[in-house]
Amino acid sequence: AEAWASVSSRAQPTRSQTDRGACTGAHQRVESMTRPASGIAPEASINHEVPNQSCGVVIELLEEDAARLGFLLRDYYMNTRWRKGFGTRCLQAMEPALCALARMVLETEGAVLPVIFEVELDEWEIELEGYAFNLRMPSMRMAMVFHLDMHQSAPRTRRVFAVLPDELLANVVQKLQDQIPEWDLRELDPRFAGFRQPVHLNLQLCAAWPKSDEFRLEAKQLRARLDLPN
Repeated sequence: AEAWASVSSRAQPTRSQTDRGACTGAHQRVESMTRPASGIAPEASINHEVPNQSCGVVIELLEEDAARLGFLLRDYYMNTRWRKGFGTRCLQAMEPALCALARMVLETEGAVLPVIFEVELDEWEIELEGYAFNLRMPSMRMAMVFHLDMHQSAPRTRRVFAVLPDELLANVVQKLQDQIPEWDLRELDPRFAGFRQPVHLNLQLCAAWPKSDEFRLEAKQLRARLDLPN
């Protein structure tokens, strides 16, 4: 989760229908993996551009972040998941030979090997420095698509995509909507500092995609109580 949080903030999202694009299979797979939270209000859903068409978001990480995430994933499997056992040492020793064999039997120059990983995150928090609250995120299940370059002595990660269906985004929007009434606006805006009682805001969030590369989050039915100072 820490590695994902450190690289995802700089990635650029692009909206795609799940039956198109290079990551079609990953779209369809991650849609089946994601279970939307119960009780999601209609305002927290995602408005589809095409009726009855399941859509999602493909996020491509920056090249340097993709390489770093690929290194972390390799290190996790080599040193943690497989616990540096005999099999791990054998694989490390055989890796150059296996890549050489792949170059002999496959056309690897200019081609990549797509590998799909299922990623599951428990509920987690983003720490907000200087505030009395943190930003809580819901549990997530998504697909990560790694493009591996096999034309070297060892696999190298060239590109990484995260595939998120609209159901997952709706869960995030709903989680945000549930938290906003707990926030004291006096912490967020100095113009509310003169009020002696906490200023809480109630609203309904509505998310939509006006364009394939434009995500819009709208707040409706805003309600707040302001206790004027004596």
